[in-house]
Amino acid sequence: MLVILSNVAGALDLVTLPEDIIQRLLDGLLHWYVCPASSARDPFGGARDSLLSPQRLALECLSKLTVRESNVDLMLATPPVQRLQQAVGMLVEALGNRNDKVQREFALVLLHAFAKADEVAARWIGEQPLAVSLLLSFIEEAEQSALQIAHQHGVQALSENPELMGTTLDMLKRCASSLCFLSRIEENRKQLLKNEERFLNLCMSQILDQNVARSLAFVLLECGKGEVG
Repeated sequence: MLVILSNVAGALDLVTLPEDIIQRLLDGLLHWYVCPASSARDPFGGARDSLLSPQRLALECLSKLTVRESNVDLMLATPPVQRLQQAVGMLVEALGNRNDKVQREFALVLLHAFAKADEVAARWIGEQPLAVSLLLSFIEEAEQSALQIAHQHGVQALSENPELMGTTLDMLKRCASSLCFLSRIEENRKQLLKNEERFLNLCMSQILDQNVARSLAFVLLECGKGEVG
């Protein structure tokens, strides 16, 4: 069932379904994602060379469901709240896993959707000690890869194929946008300002996409308003 759902999740509009089905579906996905049992985390059939586990497929499904904002609202309305907070912590942890690009990007998609949809969720993300640092690291790693590609193959190669930097421009924009949403929450600004130098370095980057750089500059502006206030 999870495999099938992962293939159709991007096309699902949950509000068109009966309420009891929505509840069971989202409750099941969130359960499988946060469940610590080996039955959730181990690959299907015990295949050691497989990356597919119920937890991984649940993450994929939840990520693809964010295509519609109404689906995100329904996720965040699925009790209990403590499970949602636990899921946020696990998403931040997945963002730090450089060895699993796919899982890392699924986590970023969900974190961005949560931060955009709800101030409480944005506060949960900001409360994670490593959240801001890991979001910045995602952009910094792409910038360093872009610099290497430009040095070895020229800027034109990077312009024609931005994915050479190890991720997509869309992911970088989501990452920067996530930081913008976090900056709108006053309680998050102290953590953001701890990384002020990293923000400044990225804003002044000669290779970073200008839309991404502008979003990062917006974060500093928002935090600056808080300090003045």
